[in-house]
Amino acid sequence: MRLAAVVLGSSGAFVLLALPFLGQPIDSWEWLNRCAGERIVASGLPAVDCPMGADGATPAPLLLIHPPSSAYLIALSLRLLGDGDWQARVPGVVSVLATGAALAVLVQRHGGAAAPRTAALAVALYLIHPATLHGALYLSFSEGTLLPLTWVLFLLVWLETVGRSLAVRVAALGLALALALWAKITTSLALPAVVALLALLVEGFGTALALGVGVSLVGAVLFLGSWWLYVRHVSSLTGLAPGALWMAPFSYLAGEAQVFSLADLALNGVRCLLYLGPFLAVAAAVAVARRVVVDARCRRVAASDIVPVLVVCVGVAYLVIPGGTGSFPKYHLVILPLLAWLAAEELVRGLAPRPGVTVALLALGVAY
Repeated sequence: MRLAAVVLGSSGAFVLLALPFLGQPIDSWEWLNRCAGERIVASGLPAVDCPMGADGATPAPLLLIHPPSSAYLIALSLRLLGDGDWQARVPGVVSVLATGAALAVLVQRHGGAAAPRTAALAVALYLIHPATLHGALYLSFSEGTLLPLTWVLFLLVWLETVGRSLAVRVAALGLALALALWAKITTSLALPAVVALLALLVEGFGTALALGVGVSLVGAVLFLGSWWLYVRHVSSLTGLAPGALWMAPFSYLAGEAQVFSLADLALNGVRCLLYLGPFLAVAAAVAVARRVVVDARCRRVAASDIVPVLVVCVGVAYLVIPGGTGSFPKYHLVILPLLAWLAAEELVRGLAPRPGVTVALLALGVAY
């Protein structure tokens, strides 16, 4: 009952914080998804020819550099609620609320002995975090909306299927991976790799090989098969060759390769620290370090250690990649629910006997 009250209260606070900003003007890259959603309503295609060109003979460019899942949610909102900037941002708010609810279930079921308190604090930390609000309102390619949601669902499937038959685990995780790939291809490629690594450490080479290969194959088949069906649909509406449409996101990814730069690493690090906040970052880092020490001392790795492994992989990768934070660390938003879980775990475990210190640290975090 207490967890439900915290989830509802945090959700209400998040909505109240979001309401004043729903109608803010479209900024920079936001126009891509805003326009694509508008054009889906008008023509059924995620085109980016806003305002609509007078030359009807020239095919409109399509927004296919990433799976246009966010654009279709925006289109649904525009169709149901009317055309406007605040209507376009409603799906992001709903997605974050769903992520908060899924995070509560995930931590409640797999957060250890203090799971109820950890889950309540994790949801509160996630939903009232400024970066969560920024990601929810920013009309981008799912980094702050569908991607965190699909990753939390993937982790829930991973932990819920431990001990089940290999076939069940491969099928369930493959489906969860396909959903994550529809949210964003690039970042979600980390999921099967980390699953294989954790399975190797927890269950041995044979299971790791079967899970890594099986989940990758099932996820790839489901995603690529559904992507091909979607491309054929778009091709039938535009007359464009399916092959060119099919390759659009993969060609874009290949052209995005950049060279590591110390200057970009420093800039990305500063942006992450400023946006995520030193209190959340330090608490999560301490929690990761504590898990490493405990695992090394006990010579065992738990299935739930997938959380810190994903945090380290994504966190480091998008610090190293030039431009990995963009104008704000939107690529790190996918691990924000996981950071909230780790920070909550550390606060509950390390500071529970000292409630005054806990309250003071939380107050400093909120003030920051």
